[in-house]
Amino acid sequence: MKNVWLGLLVFSFSSANASVYRLDLNKVSDADREMVEASCVTELNVNDSRSAESQVISQVLDRRMSVEKIESSKSTLSTDGADAYSGEVKTGVYLVKQDGFGSYFPHIAKRVEINRYRTALTVRMELLNHRDSAELAEESVCGNLSYLEVSGARSAR
Repeated sequence: MKNVWLGLLVFSFSSANASVYRLDLNKVSDADREMVEASCVTELNVNDSRSAESQVISQVLDRRMSVEKIESSKSTLSTDGADAYSGEVKTGVYLVKQDGFGSYFPHIAKRVEINRYRTALTVRMELLNHRDSAELAEESVCGNLSYLEVSGARSAR
């Protein structure tokens, strides 16, 4: 019985530090909605005990060879209304190299920008090499998505 309580305590503690972000469909055009829902990550899980940006990158991109942080900043964004995409924003920009395949050797390079707000985040990805590839261009529908926090501990991030 003691082990059960210990397990519940550990589970409740670890889940209290986790946040779930879901795709903000209000930020997706009607024309792209079906393709985005079928092709892109619609839910992100972020545990506050680890780097949120590295967790986001690992969920939206597979076959990573290397991830290099090339910029980091913090700013305040003001809008007319109080929405999830205003207030303090932390920005991290990364150069991500993914394993190449077929004619895409030695790697596929992407610029990934993650903006974290108090209760939301945005993920922007831009293909840096192989830009003329129709196959890789299909992924561009997932290149500029917004997510709203739906659960988790609201803490100063």
